[in-house]
This record gives sequence, C-alpha cells and structure tokens, in this order.
Amino acid sequence: MNRLGLGPKLGYGIGQAAEGLKTGAFEYILFFYYVQVLGLSGTLSGAALLIAMIADGVTDPIVASISDNHRSRFGRRHPFIYGSAIPMAFFFVVVFLPPDGMGQTGLFLWLAGFSVLVRIAMTFFLIPHFALGAELSSDYDERTTIVAYRTFFSITSMSAVLPLCFWLFFGASEAYPNGQLDPAAYGPFAFAAALVIFLAIVGTGLGTHGQISRLPEPLRAPQLFTLKRVVTDVFESLENVSFRWFFLGIFLYSIARGTQNALGVHMFTYFWQLAPDEIAAWGTALLIGSIIGIFVWVRIAQHLSKKATYISGLVLWTSCMSLPPLASLLGWFPEHESRFFLPLLIAFGGFAMFFKGSQVTSGSMLADVADEHEIATGRRQEGMFFGAISLSSKASSGIGHLLAGMMLDLIRFPTDAVPGSVSEETLRSLALVYGPVVMTLVLVGCYALSRYSLTRDQLEEIQERLREEKAGAGEESAT
Repeated sequence: MNRLGLGPKLGYGIGQAAEGLKTGAFEYILFFYYVQVLGLSGTLSGAALLIAMIADGVTDPIVASISDNHRSRFGRRHPFIYGSAIPMAFFFVVVFLPPDGMGQTGLFLWLAGFSVLVRIAMTFFLIPHFALGAELSSDYDERTTIVAYRTFFSITSMSAVLPLCFWLFFGASEAYPNGQLDPAAYGPFAFAAALVIFLAIVGTGLGTHGQISRLPEPLRAPQLFTLKRVVTDVFESLENVSFRWFFLGIFLYSIARGTQNALGVHMFTYFWQLAPDEIAAWGTALLIGSIIGIFVWVRIAQHLSKKATYISGLVLWTSCMSLPPLASLLGWFPEHESRFFLPLLIAFGGFAMFFKGSQVTSGSMLADVADEHEIATGRRQEGMFFGAISLSSKASSGIGHLLAGMMLDLIRFPTDAVPGSVSEETLRSLALVYGPVVMTLVLVGCYALSRYSLTRDQLEEIQERLREEKAGAGEESAT
C-alpha cells in the first residue's frame, strides 16, 4: 500500500483545476452569456449544451475503455493527459468568440459544435486523470486523501470563476453598470482561463510522471478496442449493486446542480439584484468556504464512513443554496435595503461550499468499487467506472441546463433585461426552480446514494484477496 509524498499529490490534484475552470465557465457563465448577452433563446441554449454533454458522455466510456487497455512507455494514462492540453485550451477560447450577426440558428450551431469539441477534449484528459487517482494508492484512507487534493483544486477553481470574473472582467462601467452584460468582457476572460487550463493539464502530467513505473498493471492482458467491448464493459460495470445506486444518485444530483448553476447569474442579477462587486463578494465566500471545507471534511471522513460523509455534506449544501430564495419568497429573508441582507446571503453561499467539501469521498468510493469489480471479473477498469459516472454527471447536468433554458422561455424571461424591470411573478417562478425544486432532486439523489453498501472492512478483505491472487500469478509466471 504505497503512500505518496506531498509533491505527487499536489501534482495530481492541480490537474483538476482545468476541469474546475471549464465547468465553472460553462455552468455559471456560458449559459448566461448566450442567453442574456447574445440573445439566443433559453431553450436553444440549453439544448445546445445538452447535446454537447450527451456527446461528451457517450465518449466517456469509449475513452475509458481505450485508456484502460492502452500500453506505452508512458503508461496507460499519461499519453492522453499530455495530448489533451492544446485542443482543450483552443476550443475553450473559440466557444466564447462567435462571429457577429449569426442569428439564432448560427449561434445554436456554434455553441453546440464547439461545446462538443471542448468537452471531448476534456474527456481525453479527465477520464485518464480520474483513473490515475485510483491507481496511485490502494490504501482506504490514502485514497480519500488523494481525492481530496483533486477535489480541492476542482471545487476551488470552479468557485473562483465567479469572483475572478466579477472582480477582473465584469466590473461596472458607465456603459454597462452590470458588467456581465458587456459582450467585450468575455473574450479576455476566455483567453485567461484557457491559459490556466493548459498549464494545469501539463502540470499534472509532469507532476505525476515519476509515478508511472509504480502504477498497478491489470491481471489480464489488454483487449483490442471495439464498440461492442465498450458496451459490454458498461453493462458489466452496472452489475455492481453499489455502483448502480451511486450512478443513480449522481445522476439526480447533477440534474439539480446543472439547473441551479445555469440559473445562478440570473438569480444574482435579477432576483437578488446584486451589483458586480456584490456578486464577486458572494463568489469569494464560495472560494473561501470550499478551501476550508476540503480540509475539514477529509478529517471528518476518517471518523465517518465515506457514504455518510458524502450524503451529509450534500444535504447541508443544498439546504444552504436553496433556503435563501425560499425564505425570500415567504418574506422571511431581510430586504435588500437591510444591512443584514448581503452578509447573510454571502454567509449562506460560503457555508454551502464548505459543506460541498464532503465530495472528497466520492472518487474514493469509486476506487473501492473498482477493487470489488476486479475480484469479480479479474479486470481493472477504473477508467470505465469513472467514465460511466462522468457520463451520468454530464448528461444529467445537460438535462439541468435544458430545463433551465426551457423554464426561462416558459416564464417569458426577457433577454438583455435591466435589473429591476422583470416582473415579480417571473422572478418568483425563477426562485421556485432555483430553490425548492432543486433541493427536492438532491434529496432524492441522496436516498439513492444511501444504498451504496461497500464498507472499510469489506474493502480490506477484497484487497487482501487481490494481493494473494497477484502474488500467486507472480509465482506462476516465475516458474
């Protein structure tokens, strides 16, 4: 059971900043940009992002299967990590720079097409990177620590998108008091984020390169790539009971998260009527909360089971995100003019991201499932498990974006609207979806996650059996 030093852990974790920045930009910024700034309908915007996420999700198990069976002097994962850096950064910039005068159809095709390319490029990095994390150690607690580094960079980079955007790119100006409505602000943001994404991907490849020779090799020889084998691998992974419930829970949670993130800037701008610096302050609280939360929840996970840690954090997260708009609708939240309004709103945001730090156990739970799967089948398929979960997460998040877009069109939310001009009835409908509806989906997802049954004792027994089998296989090959 190999223990990693600080350098490899940081090297591994930093790569997730690429995914966090991309996710933050797509979930918080891109939808708002195309709907409110460029004027693409909410339904078409949501449909374009759903198409991209489905295409991305379909490629996840394909890339996972290719990566699981790849052999090279750079191992199974690193060739894909290095190769994804330039395409990912390039397509990320292009999706934010559509030509002028494209119209609804042109904008839809541009958003859908380049979002697909961004997400496929990210898949060639993300799935091997996830699988690499499961391979770096077989120790029950060490896996949680490794995933904590990855989760730290993922959540903090995603949380940093809003404050950085509103501090550095979306500041108020004479022409645009709400800087997020300025079309010229999005190009510089895209270039800056793309540079960080490129550096994070290359950095994680270099930071873990020295571990290649220490990574475990599957008991069985690799199989030739076929689409039939990919389908077989997917259904084989779903035979695991704990994985099926985990898959369903993540699916429902991701629908809720996608809906809420897509509507976030709409809520800040129109429902709460926050100025750019106030949105930046709220986002800064998210960043601080996520940083503190990662360290605290790693400690909590050492005393609770991974499942209990994950579920309790998600319940508290959705409560902090969903209760303020519900309280406002009921007249229980301070009015905008109150000196308690902004501090209370910021506090809820900070605590929400603190509780979301419980996600440090999610990847570790999947790594444990991969060990259980190897005992049953003799195959190490970390990539397939993470690919299947990534498919679920992305497809369901796409559904969330589509639901958000359809809802905006259904309630006739105006494009290029001025804060304070949107009707109370429209804002009430917006808040009901953002709050109670999202919270209900998360709670149902938590019930599904509660059916995951793999424990510490079971994992220790599984890993002992794996060590015995590999030792036996080594003796046979020696003779």
